[in-house]
Amino acid sequence: MAILQDMMQAIVADGVSLRNPVYDFDKDGDFHIGRYLDDESGTFKTIEEIKAHPLLKPLMDMISRNNLSLADLNMTPKIQVDHGIQQGQLNQEEEEKQSALEYRGQMQKQVSDLRSMIGRSQLRASKDPVLIKHLQEDGD
Repeated sequence: MAILQDMMQAIVADGVSLRNPVYDFDKDGDFHIGRYLDDESGTFKTIEEIKAHPLLKPLMDMISRNNLSLADLNMTPKIQVDHGIQQGQLNQEEEEKQSALEYRGQMQKQVSDLRSMIGRSQLRASKDPVLIKHLQEDGD
């Protein structure tokens, strides 16, 4: 499944089609890119060759060889509605939300406890006779 995911991510990042400029070499071996003058804008446009992404065929072959369908991959609208999947949203259950709130509460309590611990340690350090004597000796 990791290979399928990597292939899908590559296709999503690159798009389903790849565009390459058309080029040719003349009889002298000079390189030329295909361009034409656009009548409307008056600028030169590059002629592009559009091909399907090279990973589409291997992806579809792998899906069919493993007897998978788009429904198995949660890629149909019906499956997404049934599972409550929304694009751009994480699928979180109420229990996960509650545990996140509990964790946040624990962290807030620990931070406030840490503040009080630091305050107590500073108070003890200011009253520590050995530290006071050492600071007085270094100060002289």
